[in-house]
Amino acid sequence: MENQNPPFPPNPPQGNPYQQNPYQQNQPMGGNPMGMQQDVPNATLVLVMGICAIVICGLGPILGTIGLVMSGAGKRLYQANPSMYKESSFKNLNAGRICSIIGLCLGVLVWIYYIVVLVFVGAAIQGATHYSNY
Repeated sequence: MENQNPPFPPNPPQGNPYQQNPYQQNQPMGGNPMGMQQDVPNATLVLVMGICAIVICGLGPILGTIGLVMSGAGKRLYQANPSMYKESSFKNLNAGRICSIIGLCLGVLVWIYYIVVLVFVGAAIQGATHYSNY
């Protein structure tokens, strides 16, 4: 008596172009092994740095510079392989970059203001002590 059930499933018919071979693996999208798009690295962190650079103007030049450097790396990765990353994540990266630039400019203006105020206050104190000796 022969075994009526073969040990492996039969091969799918080759003539039907609408039926996909169940044993064939799909090619991943954009070179991503999981076939899914991922976030641009540090996109959220760049956005947070940019917002903090605007809100905390005294630290704006420091946080803005860090945000700009980190956004440059993420932008290069996205431009090398755009199909691998989510577009919304890239938009967050650009928004963070713009916020970092704004925070950097505001912070530099605040620092210049503080330096000018310190120079005038120092000159006023120097002048006041100079005239009190007479």
